[in-house]
Amino acid sequence: MRVPEFFNTPLTCEISMNGTCKNTDHLREERVEDVAGGLLKGHLDLVESTDSTTEKSFSDNRSVSSSGSSNVQDTITTNLGESSDSFERHKSLVNVAQVLLESIGEDVNREGLRKTPERFAKAIEFLTSGYQQSVEEAVNGALFEEDVDAQEPVTVRDIDVFSLCEHHMLPFFGKCTVSYVPNKKVIGLSKLGRIVDILSRRLQVQERLTKQIAETIEKITEAHGVAVEMEARHLCMACRGVQKNNAVTITRSMRGVFKNNAILRQEFLKK
Repeated sequence: MRVPEFFNTPLTCEISMNGTCKNTDHLREERVEDVAGGLLKGHLDLVESTDSTTEKSFSDNRSVSSSGSSNVQDTITTNLGESSDSFERHKSLVNVAQVLLESIGEDVNREGLRKTPERFAKAIEFLTSGYQQSVEEAVNGALFEEDVDAQEPVTVRDIDVFSLCEHHMLPFFGKCTVSYVPNKKVIGLSKLGRIVDILSRRLQVQERLTKQIAETIEKITEAHGVAVEMEARHLCMACRGVQKNNAVTITRSMRGVFKNNAILRQEFLKK
């Protein structure tokens, strides 16, 4: 802080007409008191202003913090609820596996089976994970405006498919080909594979799965047309029942221009 100059001046006195010297220290003291008072008042004003600003800032921060805490609490509550549901599902699947093993006469405590119920639960959770997933979230806005030829299809072949037959809960697996004619929008190619995965990781029949894939892509892309073909082997047909190991099931779904335009349809079906 800058010190007033008169604080550094030497002691002075007044010379009266009769030759006497009058000490003027009291004048200096009065000036000191005036300056000190002004400095003190300025300091108090500054403190008061600072306190007011601090209090407002604290109030605002407390409001924001309260709002943020509420959002965090909601998120934590939601996550805890989901975790609780997931844990209960997992525990139920483990119990089901134990009952199944005991029902066929196995000893669940023997070395090779001790962890089988846990492994079974994890496998079923993965194979049915499509129930816990949203196609919209998986696509995540991966649609792009493009001035492409409205007559030329975009085709992705040989997308792997693994699903569970809802009749026997045995796997069926194979390949899927997806084609669509863009309507000023194209979708990220990997998203086509994700759509197939999400819909197939549920209890399904191949006919319905094929139709669902076509309908979902048509709805998301608003394409002029969508075509889906699936070839799969079904273990419920191969390892039990008629036991036809080499049988392959082919299903198709044609929508929009693929249904009405024979040339496009033939082009799609051509290998």
